[in-house]
Amino acid sequence: WSRRGHEMPIGRVAHSDELIPRDEFRETPFYQHFLQPWGFEVALIGNLDRHDKDHMGIVCPGPPDLDPGDLHEAIVRLTPHFQRAARISRRIGEADLRAVAATDVLDNSPYCVMALGPNLELLLANSKAQRLLDRGDGFQIIDSRVKADDPATARKLEAMAVATAKSEAGS
Repeated sequence: WSRRGHEMPIGRVAHSDELIPRDEFRETPFYQHFLQPWGFEVALIGNLDRHDKDHMGIVCPGPPDLDPGDLHEAIVRLTPHFQRAARISRRIGEADLRAVAATDVLDNSPYCVMALGPNLELLLANSKAQRLLDRGDGFQIIDSRVKADDPATARKLEAMAVATAKSEAGS
């Protein structure tokens, strides 16, 4: 069932009898070694998504004498929601991987890297910058804001924050 379900258009829900004749299905190892003890010979199959070589679907097996009408209707109605949830989950996973990779790059940087908000609040610090801040070596965190000990450096940071805020307001 599931292999033939891969060939269906995305979003389609079908009865397994539409995909493979029941006699042919009973000869498969999947049926003989897994489903036969429970008497599952039919299923409703929905093709949810394809991403590269990955296929995502839903298979609801059942006994051969059960009328699948209500279940079929329910799966058809739920398929768009399953699809959306699967795509959101994949995007979150991809974003997590990118964030981990970016954090790794920052932590392996030979430089201190800090991301500051418009009021010089610390948004992110790589490990080298965090050690610098923890030691109080030239910078301090006061009221959640980064303060430079050197007045010239403090003015430069404030000027960059003002310039960034203006450019963001103008875009």
